[in-house]
Amino acid sequence: MLLWKLARAGDEITIQEEIEDSDAVARNLVNWKHHRKGTTPLMEAAACRCGEPAIVKLLAAGADVNDVDDTKLKNTALHYAAMTNRDATTTETLVDAGANIFAINRRGFTPLDVARQYRRKAVGAVLLEHMKVHCGWLYLRGKFRWKKRWAVVVACNKQRTSTELCIFHRQGDLRPEMVMLVDEAAQVKLIPSNDSYSWLQRDNAFVFDKPVMCHRVNGQKFTRSPICRKTMSLDNVQTMHIVFATDSYNNLAQWRRVLQSSNFRPRDSGSFQYRPPLYEAPNVLKVYD
Repeated sequence: MLLWKLARAGDEITIQEEIEDSDAVARNLVNWKHHRKGTTPLMEAAACRCGEPAIVKLLAAGADVNDVDDTKLKNTALHYAAMTNRDATTTETLVDAGANIFAINRRGFTPLDVARQYRRKAVGAVLLEHMKVHCGWLYLRGKFRWKKRWAVVVACNKQRTSTELCIFHRQGDLRPEMVMLVDEAAQVKLIPSNDSYSWLQRDNAFVFDKPVMCHRVNGQKFTRSPICRKTMSLDNVQTMHIVFATDSYNNLAQWRRVLQSSNFRPRDSGSFQYRPPLYEAPNVLKVYD
């Protein structure tokens, strides 16, 4: 109980003294969960805004970086860090210690989702950097004009065999304005520009030969489906045929390689990799409020 309270206060000096006084006690208590809060000392230190030094001490004493709490949400220490910390130091320390950035709680939230929900921009940037497969500018065609958007292909598992395409209004934005999941069997098809309106004509345009599952992110509640078997909002989920374009043939080739190969093959592998269909896939819906 004392170690838990010290971790909650971020008191790394006294934590070290407690650990040094009795290694056996430290080993027994470092992963002890509060009878009411359900959290370990590491989770409390992660939730503390100045808890990084305490985290280092607890990890050295054998704290389980990927343990989940005894609450109904089943959060990890990384989830707690993403909720409360405005700087990324704590998050980086946990990730360096082996924290699973793809861990999903009972609501279907990853630590990145939590950082976006709580508007922790620095934490979100660090997590996104670890999950990023490819990024760059893309043009998306609307009915009457093209929109230039920052696009990031984000891995959804450690193997990077499942991905989603996040569309941001600007580079560096925390929350995407749109999240897309491409059908596992989709192929990129180049299309010539034959529009009669000059402002719609664009080179290096492409489409997928199958519809894209798309969620426009706005003021709706956040959820993932079907991982948590709950859907808080389906209002803005659509299956769409979207026209994309790049500003050069070289970029087109890169996007084509990433968007097709990420659906089928792990990085640096030529072997076929099964990806579940849309109704089983882990990241079909994305909504933020």
